Amino acid sequence: MRDTLQSRLVPVLLLVSTFVAFGCGGGGDDVVCGNGVLETGEMCDGAELGSATCLTEGFGGGELTCTSTCTIDTSACIPLAGECGNGQIDGDEECDGANLNGHTCADLGFDGGDLSCTAACQFDTRGCSKGQVDCGNGQIDGDEECDGANLNGHTCADLGFDGGDLSCTAACQFDTRGCSKGQVACGNGEIDGDEECDGANLNGHTCADLGFDGGDLSCTAACQFDTRGCSKWQVACGNG
Repeated sequence: MRDTLQSRLVPVLLLVSTFVAFGCGGGGDDVVCGNGVLETGEMCDGAELGSATCLTEGFGGGELTCTSTCTIDTSACIPLAGECGNGQIDGDEECDGANLNGHTCADLGFDGGDLSCTAACQFDTRGCSKGQVDCGNGQIDGDEECDGANLNGHTCADLGFDGGDLSCTAACQFDTRGCSKGQVACGNGEIDGDEECDGANLNGHTCADLGFDGGDLSCTAACQFDTRGCSKWQVACGNG
């Protein structure tokens, strides 16, 4: 009886071993962010955006870019003509001007810092910080991308742009607002392509046009509006 059971169990055990061996085989290649190849799990990689554009992401135009962590960056996209810039949260807007819809850096998983809003009415977390107690010491610590003037050897070109000046935020993350992409005429004082402005030429726009109450609108080195000099709810400040 025992010999009979053993003779029946041996083929079964061999079959199970075969399935286990095949089922536990090695996986696919590791995904490498930054190699310029769009791989499974990545939204983009460097200049490789797949079929994604600002239009497919729900914007009216502009330049879609890729972050250093291979996720889509829509901060340079231009919103559809509509309500972005009116100070109210409409449609799929995350924020609008100084209206952050009650959110802070902490709500978005950061430890602190200053949350702001892009011209496309999406959160701008470049001023947020996360577990970076050594940020500001000029050294690359933890998950810092940069620290002060220390850009860890990176340039705008490394991040998928055509040129410009890369800098570092107070939260030790790359600030690509000085980078440019496909804007060979940026700096000639004329509005070319998808430029929002060029030097002192603001194309007739003011802070008020962009949903602010006042202040001084300026232009970045990448020919995009710089609203850091604009103000909201302070139109009477200084009138005595």
